[in-house]
Amino acid sequence: MTNEINRLGEQVLNSYTDFHRCQLDIFKLMTTLCSGSILIVVAFVEKIFTHPEGTILVVLSLSGFIISLVGSVRMLSIIGKHFAVVTKCRSLFFEIEISKSEDINKLFEEKKEIDNNLDVLGKKADCYHRISNYAFLFGMLMLMSFAAVNLLTRPQMGRF
Repeated sequence: MTNEINRLGEQVLNSYTDFHRCQLDIFKLMTTLCSGSILIVVAFVEKIFTHPEGTILVVLSLSGFIISLVGSVRMLSIIGKHFAVVTKCRSLFFEIEISKSEDINKLFEEKKEIDNNLDVLGKKADCYHRISNYAFLFGMLMLMSFAAVNLLTRPQMGRF
């Protein structure tokens, strides 16, 4: 019975760790996309459109990408803290398994503290996750709008 409980506990902790590794990869990708998008905006303004219209769209697009970039970096740090808490939870799980009955109350109190830390980190992560995603979408919409406005209003340079 205890072996089955141990196996189940280990599976839960492993799936939790795998989930956070995927989240880590997603936000690494988000930071890369935001950085690349900022470079695209700069290239549009500097090289492609010499006299751009709708410069407010450029400012809004850059703002969206920068906010998304900051949110993604913040999420990376929160996910790092999650890894630390999960590692502590894993070691605590094994301590509970091998401890004597007098120590078990202390270990359960420590587990409650870990759960509270995870709840706080989870709420922060949810907030930064939403901010990062919505700011990125906003930045992309503004970038596409800027490109469309300038492509449609620019004089025809020749026929294909």
